[in-house]
Amino acid sequence: MGHYSQLYLTNDGVTPERGELSRSATPYLLSKYHIPLLWLALFSSNDIREGDIEGEAWPYMVKGRHEAIALLRSRTAFMEQTFPGLEHSWVEQFDALLTGTPLEFVHLETCDIGAMMCANGDEWRGELQEFLRIFDPRQSSSETFPERLLYKSPQGPAWDKFITRFASAYAVDTPHEPSLYCGSSGADEDMEWEEPS
Repeated sequence: MGHYSQLYLTNDGVTPERGELSRSATPYLLSKYHIPLLWLALFSSNDIREGDIEGEAWPYMVKGRHEAIALLRSRTAFMEQTFPGLEHSWVEQFDALLTGTPLEFVHLETCDIGAMMCANGDEWRGELQEFLRIFDPRQSSSETFPERLLYKSPQGPAWDKFITRFASAYAVDTPHEPSLYCGSSGADEDMEWEEPS
């Protein structure tokens, strides 16, 4: 396994079979060893589906493109305020990519990464649900004061879990690249936020 997460768009709400997407398919984004923050911002826990990935049940996410864009936009101010490494131009470029495609469904596959971190799809589903709580401003308010003292960041326990799983990629003192938030092109064409290859 390559330990990649993948974000792509299709006209069908069902995940295509392995190998059906070619390198020329656009937009098609990859991210190695982590899930970009803007990708997660497109989804809620209701968007997690059960899929059969190479004979095993692993969750994936799918959402209508218009609904995904609306959710991303509703979370943009929160993300820019909460995650200072995120540049507004990257959000605009990512939004423009989604807005500019005629394809109707956004898909996020994370089974390669999930299999690296978890014993099975059920465990990974729980992890994904926790990651999606990053965007819930109420997620830390229900915790007790002593529990909040244990968290490493002001973003709360969901963020701490995300950071634990994806090391220190989003740490304040780490130089931030747009691929950390937007992903990188997995197709023949560079994305607007990428340096030409």
